[in-house]
Amino acid sequence: MLKNVHVHDEIQKFSEYYDEYINEKFNGDNIEYFNAQAYNNNTKTTDQTDELPLLEELEIYPEVILKRTIEILNPKNLLPEQSIEFINESDLVGPILFCLILATALFLSHKNLHFNFVYSFLMISCTMTFLLFNLMTPSNRFINFRTVASVLGYCLIPLVCLSIISIFYELKSFFGSILISFCVIWSSLAASRIFVLIIGDKNQQPLIAYPCFMAYSVITLLILF
Repeated sequence: MLKNVHVHDEIQKFSEYYDEYINEKFNGDNIEYFNAQAYNNNTKTTDQTDELPLLEELEIYPEVILKRTIEILNPKNLLPEQSIEFINESDLVGPILFCLILATALFLSHKNLHFNFVYSFLMISCTMTFLLFNLMTPSNRFINFRTVASVLGYCLIPLVCLSIISIFYELKSFFGSILISFCVIWSSLAASRIFVLIIGDKNQQPLIAYPCFMAYSVITLLILF
């Protein structure tokens, strides 16, 4: 019994000595003693704070897609004297999304086409356009493949709208021909306008618009037939 009391007194003295040492060491500041549960909670809070949102981790930025979509659909951006604000970082999520919408619209309009066919054709178009534009531009104005795919994909928006209209309305008519021509010209002018700003030579816009017009015309044939 006396031994237990002696041990208890020793522990109490050690505790008082330890508290006094801590106060002298840290100038009497409030010290949060180490607690495993508190440490785990703080670690979890820090990890959750440092984690990026899921869309940012996947490099999907809805605000960027919406902004570029509005830029393509804005008629003022088709005028030569108007400048178009296209973000330097190329985005491929938007073009892939519009390709999916185009393939879905073609499927719903009873066209025997699949996404792999549409995707393959667009990849060939991007590759040919990439090679052609880099042959046309100076060596100090190199256009990478990602930029070409991003611009052609976003400028596909008018044709995507056309494919959605084809689900409910037969385009093999006079009004359909006018609508098709309007959408193809719109996409071609929008794409050529952006490429001209990237290249920096306004005099080449007709030459740049021609291959864009041909590529979008073929896509229109897919929608029509």
